[in-house]
Amino acid sequence: MQSPHFKLLRLCRDVINGSLKPDVVATQLKELTQQNAETPSLLLDVLQVVDAEAELVDAAGSGRKRLEALVTLVSGSLLPDDVLKLELDAVGASDTSTKSRLVKTKTRLFYKQLKFNLLREESEGYAKLLTELTDFNDNLGAAIALGRVRCLIGQFNLDPNRVLDIILECFECCPERSTFFCALLKEFKASKEDVCHILGFKFTFYHGKTVSRTPDSLYKVAGLLCHQNLLDLHSLCSYLTPKLDDLMNDHKKRMEEASKRAKKAEVVSSAAVAEPAAPNGDVAPPSGTAFAVVTANHDADDDDDTDTLAENQKLGLTCALLEIGDWTLAKQMLDRLPEYYAVNSSRRIATAIIDMIGAAIEGLYREKCQDQQACADLPRRSTSKRRLHLARGATTFASATSWKDLADNLLPVLGYLGPNMAYRPLVMTKLIRLVSAFFLEKAVFEKNSLKDGNDGSVVDPDLAEFERISPLLIDLCDEVLVPSLTLADGNSALADELWLLLSQFPYTLRYRFYGRWKSTHTLRHPGLLLRRGRVVGKTRYVVKRLSKETTKIIGRQIGKLSHTHPAVVFDYLLNQIQTFENLIGPVVESVRFLTFLEFDVLSYCIIEHLASPDKQQLKASDGTLSPWLQSLATFVGTAFKKYNMELTGVLQYVANQLKNGKSFDLLVLREVIQNMSGIETTSALTIEQLEALAGGDVLRQEGGSFGQVKNVRRATNRLREALFQEDLVVGLCILTAQQRGCIIYKESESFPLKLAGQMLDQCQDTLVQFGNFLSTNLRPDDYSKRMPSAPELISQYHLAPDAAMFLARPIFISAVNAKYERTKNADKDRDDKGRLSIERKNIMYHAAFSSLARELSDKLKAELPDGMWTDLSPSLFITFWSLTMYDLNVPVASYDREIEKVKKAIQIVQDNVEGLSKTKRTKEEERLKNLENRLSDEKRRQMEHVDRVKHMFRTDREGYFASTGARVNQITQFMQTCILPRAIFTDMDAIYCAKFIELLHSQRTHFFPTAVFLDKLFFDVGSLIAGLSENEANFFGRFLSALLEHVMRWHSDKAIYDKECFGFPGFFSKMRRPNTAVDSTLPDDAVPYDGYRSLCFKWHRCLTRSFIAILGSSSYILVRNGLQVLLKLLSSYPIISGHVLAIEKRVVTVRDQEKGKRDDLSLMAASYANRRKVRK
Repeated sequence: MQSPHFKLLRLCRDVINGSLKPDVVATQLKELTQQNAETPSLLLDVLQVVDAEAELVDAAGSGRKRLEALVTLVSGSLLPDDVLKLELDAVGASDTSTKSRLVKTKTRLFYKQLKFNLLREESEGYAKLLTELTDFNDNLGAAIALGRVRCLIGQFNLDPNRVLDIILECFECCPERSTFFCALLKEFKASKEDVCHILGFKFTFYHGKTVSRTPDSLYKVAGLLCHQNLLDLHSLCSYLTPKLDDLMNDHKKRMEEASKRAKKAEVVSSAAVAEPAAPNGDVAPPSGTAFAVVTANHDADDDDDTDTLAENQKLGLTCALLEIGDWTLAKQMLDRLPEYYAVNSSRRIATAIIDMIGAAIEGLYREKCQDQQACADLPRRSTSKRRLHLARGATTFASATSWKDLADNLLPVLGYLGPNMAYRPLVMTKLIRLVSAFFLEKAVFEKNSLKDGNDGSVVDPDLAEFERISPLLIDLCDEVLVPSLTLADGNSALADELWLLLSQFPYTLRYRFYGRWKSTHTLRHPGLLLRRGRVVGKTRYVVKRLSKETTKIIGRQIGKLSHTHPAVVFDYLLNQIQTFENLIGPVVESVRFLTFLEFDVLSYCIIEHLASPDKQQLKASDGTLSPWLQSLATFVGTAFKKYNMELTGVLQYVANQLKNGKSFDLLVLREVIQNMSGIETTSALTIEQLEALAGGDVLRQEGGSFGQVKNVRRATNRLREALFQEDLVVGLCILTAQQRGCIIYKESESFPLKLAGQMLDQCQDTLVQFGNFLSTNLRPDDYSKRMPSAPELISQYHLAPDAAMFLARPIFISAVNAKYERTKNADKDRDDKGRLSIERKNIMYHAAFSSLARELSDKLKAELPDGMWTDLSPSLFITFWSLTMYDLNVPVASYDREIEKVKKAIQIVQDNVEGLSKTKRTKEEERLKNLENRLSDEKRRQMEHVDRVKHMFRTDREGYFASTGARVNQITQFMQTCILPRAIFTDMDAIYCAKFIELLHSQRTHFFPTAVFLDKLFFDVGSLIAGLSENEANFFGRFLSALLEHVMRWHSDKAIYDKECFGFPGFFSKMRRPNTAVDSTLPDDAVPYDGYRSLCFKWHRCLTRSFIAILGSSSYILVRNGLQVLLKLLSSYPIISGHVLAIEKRVVTVRDQEKGKRDDLSLMAASYANRRKVRK
């Protein structure tokens, strides 16, 4: 393919040779020019070559004529005519006139010297001009000054341009006379271009490397001239450095340097910090001295931004405009810079913006915050050395007189400032109070609007304005106020002011602020990033010296660090306690010096660590819960008990995890309830404690597991309030109850069976613990209003009957008691002393219980399977699930034991004459006697209540079991729907089930075959034990133990058996009608004592057969559960020598076989064997 040069050369040669006509070639050249824009330039080069060839090709001159014709055609259209005449001889380039004109033009351009009026100007004139400008009385006015200047110009022949330069120089030397010089320049009628060129050359002078510090006065003059519209800002910017690309590179460089310095600050070398020496020469304990040294080392590394404005002319001019108060022009400069580049590069620019904001909000602050004027009287930092005070009205920044002005005029300005607001704590405090006043006013307005009957259908303009401004102020808190604390130099008072504002927001919004503060804002601002690195380094240095003995000293230092960047401090502390469990106590004690805001950030950090996706909640080695989760849960419970922290967020997090089907975080809920309420799980209580728990409130506090209730009263109230805030009372109960089924049917598929059982036990313990907390700390009416009824729990929330009845039991009991009290108070049939008879009270209680039980049974029939009611009476079902141990038995021994303790304590107080003062002794003795009376009264009331319940049993015993139908089916249904589910619910429920069966027997319940029930229960316990978790096996063992105690007591003496069993419906070999009297002379239907002994032997043999099969199994779960049940049965089984030997032999075999393989089974078997030896 031919090149453009060659093609053009061929066309021109064809014209010279006569092959082509000039007009044809001219047309082709125009077409080529349209295709390629460079064709005219190439054509000029080709024409110069062809012009030289034309004389050689055709001596007659015909070729040159054709070339001249072509040049004439392209002249003006393709190539300028002047260029052709200078370059081509064919059109006169070689003429003498053309050459002469070219020489003259080059001489004028390159060789002629410029002439200046140097001889006519006199230095005296400039001296007088300087004197006139510097010593002139400004009060005379600019017009008079201009007249004198003109006289000097005319008298001394001064150059007006140099006069203008000198005026600007004088202005630069005396910027405080800005009014005079600006007026003089206006009278001088200097053009913007001239002023721009002169100032631009001044700025250009400082571009060199040798002189790089631009004076501050030059910035002020330029800013004032721009403000007075004597200088065009955009034109001046072309003379300023650095350029845009350099600015972007500098911005990136600053961020990289800040990141490097932050990483460097995270490491504090202990060798570089000398520990203070003790007086004896030893190393003193950790104190504030070494910490101060670390702080001093960090402060010495701070950047000095005084040179920034001198080197960066655009920032210097921006600062001058801000200090003048011209926000309009300053905003134009800020918009040309990278985001936050100006305020991050120079603190002076940030303070100038803050001063403008402070002046703008002053009037609104005094109007809206009249009750907080103490802040206005604080000493102000003087800015007279930098701020140029203009005449009133000179500033372009409007003051805010309403919330609308604050939102529309000031919030955009604050967006340029970012977290640098902390450089003026006074202004920041006023702004915080203003925002807080806005939200308080908004809340009052909304409340009044609701009172006026506005249901939202009519849009109130004022309310709509509040709604428009509200999100803008929330963004202000997010981007400016909250992250500003990092740059506030540990100002705890400022944090308290900010907390008064943030506490009006829901915790979800506050947590969003903290999350963005910790990540987004810290990464966007180099100042925050550097502070974060320093806080991390100091925190590491301090925590290394944290111990039980140094919690007070180190706690103060942790508190100071938390004032700067709390999330960073808490992240490190939480990571440490998850690694080192022994740090939980010292860390909890050391955070006592935190502010309310920092405690709120701590609660956010706790949730963040709990929800961290980078942490595994299960150990990879054995599938158990990870130690970090257990340590963190312990810390949560301890910290929330000791300090008033936001608890709703943690509880809502647990609820959300349960909604997602995750059970691990139930550990957190259990620790919170246990520490804050003192209510522990009942799975590890002694017999004495269980007996005390069967009594009233006073006995439970003194002898049960609730001895810490007095010490956690405030924490309990806080937990109750937190549950009420988000209506978590019902949600957590229902979710925890539903989680049991989720563990069994969903989570157990992916977890080891042992872990699934542990999680089920944990879930069950937490449900019982939470239910006990609610029933203990909520008023009955509050509990009844919030908790759904049992039918609703079963139908709508799909809970199992045992969990539904457990949660609804307090509702039913409180309703029965309330109805009983109303009936009793309304009854007029009283004796002379105004008291009701015991029989009358029993009838009233039975009537109240029966009426409510019928209502409940009618609702439950529709929710539970129809086949269940064929073999089970609804009245028995309601009675069984509605009562507790408090209703069935009076723990007389426990009451007597506690009363005896109180009496001994009274005697000790009376004998301690010297140890206590008379006042303290009297007060303590009075308290103990009051406690004794309360225990006695509670014992009496419970005995009366138990008598009422037993009267109800005697009255209703005929309807509990049907007279028709298969007896075995009735017992099976009773066991499956009542006894077994509740026997493995808790320890107390296991004892309750045994007591309920004993009560059914002792009250001669018709058609309840006690012997058949026991025979069916003891026949094959292996099938029951196989499907239990560890805690359920313990509960079932306690249930069997309580039943066997009754069985063996009846077996121990014929007289006892004849008194308590012989002739009772439970030990008839043939069921009698209710109206059939027992004929003692015809004992054929009653089981005799010898027959009962045979039954007992049979039951023991069945138990032995079952346990031998269990212990011989290879299933871990089955063997573990069997050993758990045997440990609970030590007091009553085995007692037959052959059975004892068989069980012991099998246990020893398990101990030996599992040693080194499944050590927990081996240890459990060894424990059982040793305890059997002790009993022998």
